[in-house]
Amino acid sequence: MEPPQTEFKVNPQFNTGRQVSGIGGWLILPIIGLFVTIFRLGNILLGTFFPLLASGNWRPLTTPGSEHYDPLWGPLLVFEAAGNLVFLIWSVVLLILLFSKSAGFPKTMIAFIVYNIAFLAIDMILCRHLSSMEGDLGDGSMELARTVVGALIWIPYFLRSERVKNTFTRD
Repeated sequence: MEPPQTEFKVNPQFNTGRQVSGIGGWLILPIIGLFVTIFRLGNILLGTFFPLLASGNWRPLTTPGSEHYDPLWGPLLVFEAAGNLVFLIWSVVLLILLFSKSAGFPKTMIAFIVYNIAFLAIDMILCRHLSSMEGDLGDGSMELARTVVGALIWIPYFLRSERVKNTFTRD
């Protein structure tokens, strides 16, 4: 006796030609990262830079002749505060672009990643030249290395991902 013949049908859900789109998949990780960045930078600005300026601790670091003076303190603190504020605002803008599915999101995100690497590298160089803090500062190499590794993963993702191409289409 011969078994009944059944017709094999491909489930459209498993069709390899299907287009993925929408906010999901690996795209969830950069979203989480942007929210964490906003809270982390807000904490740094409100917990470090605002109290530094409000408490008067700025003066001993930036006044020539004081015990902790170094000519790089002023530029370094301004650079870090301004840079962190820019990245905080940029993170909010990225989330707005992301949730509105703007076509500008991928390029803006890539620029954010590249500028973050540049910011960290410049900050690390400035910190290494602070004579008053020699040995007290972490060298920042690990944070820079993590950021570069992240860039090597996420930049190609934003350039080549089918989900990114299909999701961010609005002008």
